[in-house]
Amino acid sequence: MRASKLSAALLVMALLLSALPATGLTDGERAGGWSGLLPKGIGVGLAPTVGIVNVTVPTSPVEMTSKELALTATAPSDLDMTNLSLTLDIYRFALLGVEEDLDPSYGMKRPWFEVDHNNTTAYVENVTLSNGSLPKGSSWVVRPTVAVPEDARLGFYRVRLSLEYDALVDDRTVGRVARSRGHFTDAQWSELLGAARGGHDFTTPVAGVNGLLPEAGFTVAPPLFDYLSRPNRVPDFGNFTTPVIRPGGSGTYNFTISNRYDADMTEVRVAVELYMWATLEESRAIDRLGGPRPKFDNGASSTEVTIDGGIPKGGTKPVRLNIHTGDDTPKGTYFVRHQLTFKYLGEEYVMSSRGYFTTPQWEGFDYGNLYYQLNVSGIVPDSSISVKDPVPLWPLALLVGLCVLFGALAVVFYLAEEHGSEYPRLKKALQYWTGKLEQRRRLVQQRLDELRREVDVPLDDDEP
Repeated sequence: MRASKLSAALLVMALLLSALPATGLTDGERAGGWSGLLPKGIGVGLAPTVGIVNVTVPTSPVEMTSKELALTATAPSDLDMTNLSLTLDIYRFALLGVEEDLDPSYGMKRPWFEVDHNNTTAYVENVTLSNGSLPKGSSWVVRPTVAVPEDARLGFYRVRLSLEYDALVDDRTVGRVARSRGHFTDAQWSELLGAARGGHDFTTPVAGVNGLLPEAGFTVAPPLFDYLSRPNRVPDFGNFTTPVIRPGGSGTYNFTISNRYDADMTEVRVAVELYMWATLEESRAIDRLGGPRPKFDNGASSTEVTIDGGIPKGGTKPVRLNIHTGDDTPKGTYFVRHQLTFKYLGEEYVMSSRGYFTTPQWEGFDYGNLYYQLNVSGIVPDSSISVKDPVPLWPLALLVGLCVLFGALAVVFYLAEEHGSEYPRLKKALQYWTGKLEQRRRLVQQRLDELRREVDVPLDDDEP
């Protein structure tokens, strides 16, 4: 019963949470995690199309870590290209929609491209890759390596692209160039997009380019992020008790947290907060709710629970909270969000539930860009409680009683009709009471006939 109530509440939540304010990410970020993504329907001119697979690079507390980006450039079906030179440049930092240029004072604390220079590993902020030719419709795959120092700033790093090449046009070799968003001012980029939407083929350079490219990027995440953020590893919130509380009453809200990692979770804290109220007709944020809201034991709209000693490997810890309501507390469903903070092997991690994010953030995030877009190391579930008058039990009791009565009568009739010789006393009693009922029916019918005749007798004035 509790599970069905929780499922119904979460379904209502999914339908109603669109009322949350739309802030945070840009259109490009909702589409895939980086604002340099080319808008749909924009032509790229005389340039290859470029597909990009961004990566998340967890840091290490003791050494530099690295991963490969994957870029695939595909030539148009009607154009041969030669002397290709692709330059990638790490140039900006971004987190939760806020961007800034990379500060030179970061020194080696910023990510770099890792290259082999004269059999010696070197770290550079930009790297140039070359290819002699790219025939019509063929593809060129490049995999530059990103190196991240142990003390790098966590967040998203944008990588702008510049592609120079020769194209065979009308039996002539013509030099061309295509670049991504990071090479232009806002005004120049708007001009380029307007030209592309207007059907400009970029044969005549606009803002110094013949074509447009998307941008690449990578996320620098906390240590062990790839392991800790896996959905089948994120601490399990289960065994929820979601009370239905009469206005003016109280109830118990509890659940358990299970450690599914291969080591202990320490310094565990769980924030539990009521953040939205809803009925089938309307919904609103809890701070805009008229009337007293439900409160936890500490008398506030939110509470933080510290789990002493943490949660050992494979262990489970309960969270138990009492919730109180007032006589005037609005009836409806109250959605509860959770935020889990803990340390794992000495590093701190934060995991949040749906209620901590805006609708555009939640609908637009890609799990591969989880840390950049939502600034968390994992997703934990929301839950809910209900405040309403309890359903009266007498209709249910009446229905159950009638079901038992008619079921018993069905058994009696079956035994008397099909096995009367085996149950003579039952058959005799059934015949007796059937006769009584028939006699009563005939008396009632007789009385009704008498009343009908009295009504049908015509008055003297009505006789012909």
